[in-house]
Amino acid sequence: MNTLSLAHVSILLGALGIAASLWQAIAPAQVRRMLDALPRHTLTGWALTAVDLLWVAWLINETSLGRFDSWKPALYFLTPLSFYLLIQYLDELLTVRALGGLLLLLAAPVLDIARWHTSDWRLVITGLAYLWVVIGIFLVMSPHLFRRTVRLILPDDARSRCSAALKLAVSACLIALGLRVF
Repeated sequence: MNTLSLAHVSILLGALGIAASLWQAIAPAQVRRMLDALPRHTLTGWALTAVDLLWVAWLINETSLGRFDSWKPALYFLTPLSFYLLIQYLDELLTVRALGGLLLLLAAPVLDIARWHTSDWRLVITGLAYLWVVIGIFLVMSPHLFRRTVRLILPDDARSRCSAALKLAVSACLIALGLRVF
């Protein structure tokens, strides 16, 4: 089985960052409107919540839980029930909370991949994953801060393009690390 290497992760993150940067630089007002509407976008919230819950259910099913292993078959009932309860009773800013949960979940496999790499440059990817954890915690616990942060970082086209340029430089560095170091 072919697994992801740190080079693949770095190049993938860089490519996604470049795509997002270019979109932000070309259409900053559109990106601001999209990010402003994101917290209350119902279908995106449902999709991200479903991904999060399925990932957690898969993780629980694959983990050895000792004396609690007998509870694993309940996941087939509890996962859809959790999804229903979340979209029904926690629908306020669900998209941002689910995005935070996804960031928390994404950090673990990235850290597993970076753990045994011999280069000290792996700490760049490790630091990025821990940044996701911190951001994920804030998004889950205080989703209302998402919109405030977007408005602080991207108040107008000039600052939005400046932010896009910074993101583009970091993304290019990630691709260079993936191609040259990892």
